[in-house]
Amino acid sequence: MADYTITVKRNSKSGTLSFISGDISVSTECWWDPDNVIVANADGYLCCATRMHSAKDSVTKEKRPGIWFGKGIKYNHGTKTGDGAFIHEGTGASWSKGCIVARRPEVMRIWNAISPQGEFNILVKIVDPSPVG
Repeated sequence: MADYTITVKRNSKSGTLSFISGDISVSTECWWDPDNVIVANADGYLCCATRMHSAKDSVTKEKRPGIWFGKGIKYNHGTKTGDGAFIHEGTGASWSKGCIVARRPEVMRIWNAISPQGEFNILVKIVDPSPVG
């Protein structure tokens, strides 16, 4: 069961990432690599707050904090191999290699609000706009 929910509402090139828990409320712009798009899942992916093994935090230089989707996440072109996908800090699509990125202060507000970390207790819902017609 998830204790937290993050919703990503995507548009054509960016979207809105939303999170509410207690006094913490985040609604911020987010981006992704247009060539590596995580398949939308309004029912959600069960995720975990942890640190990335291969990227460093832009401020502390420690391993970068993020929300991990786990391995085997489906993309528009198949399944991604390697460490899987994250929600992590970034200032545009160029920061993403198949992940969802948002500005560091907002990602850190979410990451710091999640307790305990290291458990799959976050439901991440990815919603694409409904087709017209």
